[in-house]
Amino acid sequence: MTASALGGTVGAEHAERLPGEQLGRSDGSPGQAFTVGHAPVLPRQAGEVVEVDDGRTTTWTEVEDFSGSGPEDRHVVWDSSTGTVRFGPRIRYPDGSVRQHGAIPRDGAWVKVTGYRTGGGRAANVGPETLTVLRTSLPYVTGVVNLSPARGGVDAESVEEAKQRAPLTLRTGRRAVTADDYERLTLEASTEVARARCRSADRGNGAVRVLVVPRVRGEVVGHTLDDYALTPTLSDAITRHLDVHRIVGTAVEIGTPYYQGVSVVALVHAEPGRPPALVQQRAVEAISRFVNPLVGGPDGTGWPFEADLNGAAVTQLLEAVEGVARVEETLLFEYDLRSGRRLGTAKEVVRLDRQSLFLSAAPQVVVR
Repeated sequence: MTASALGGTVGAEHAERLPGEQLGRSDGSPGQAFTVGHAPVLPRQAGEVVEVDDGRTTTWTEVEDFSGSGPEDRHVVWDSSTGTVRFGPRIRYPDGSVRQHGAIPRDGAWVKVTGYRTGGGRAANVGPETLTVLRTSLPYVTGVVNLSPARGGVDAESVEEAKQRAPLTLRTGRRAVTADDYERLTLEASTEVARARCRSADRGNGAVRVLVVPRVRGEVVGHTLDDYALTPTLSDAITRHLDVHRIVGTAVEIGTPYYQGVSVVALVHAEPGRPPALVQQRAVEAISRFVNPLVGGPDGTGWPFEADLNGAAVTQLLEAVEGVARVEETLLFEYDLRSGRRLGTAKEVVRLDRQSLFLSAAPQVVVR
């Protein structure tokens, strides 16, 4: 007789279940907002609702917005990104009339939620074989491990990001006409898309080529070329989304930029009393972040397309690193990201073509 151990695969999500919360008392005014203790809030499951207690407890229905809500409708909007529970506003219309969209809890009524789940965001993106501990024991289960990385978690859109996106959305609506339209729609296709650049294809048949930079988890130090590859799932999601909005007859190609590796070698002098190892670590991290497709460049939003890299910019960067007294020498080498070797001799400027981005590789900083 022999015994065999069998494994199984189940779905998982980054979530913590929280009990009910008392959010506060209503003051009877329209447009009230209450915020739960933890955000973001995951999509509600059965039993996770908003209740109002004004002597008797009533359950209020969650809706996407108040456009179809009347003054007697017990409707709420629960913003998942911020965890804010909103009640209906009172709107004045152009004809002078005032309408209440959604009922208002009576003055003094308690507003509460029966429970919710929080989680997600960038913190949920973990690599393979990093989840190995069971929170609670399960019969006949000795261990767990995530064989695939967790992807797709992004933080809530900031106000500045919304300001940049809104004009593009209003200009051409939902149809892909210009290069900006293709870039905007590509960003909307999946939360795993970090940057997009639209170019005309080289075949001269009117096709467009969209270059996609995916989101990469973790710190930028140590990123490799494989981290920026498009997964089949992401490529299919972008293709399907653009196919709906493209003009009939326009061929769309999805690809990635050519990543030009750059190896920076620098000789710096540390301020008196500064640990050389710490100064070196800070300098290497600054170089890795500056020469990066996602967080690099002068404004920290990713290295710009068609922008060359020169030694003077790296020298200025290193001079601003805490603990660096002065920079004696800075050298730039082109780097083959596949073979892991420097190419040719040191250069003052590394050029970048129209379909490429820089990626830092093997930076070396000597501290004296």
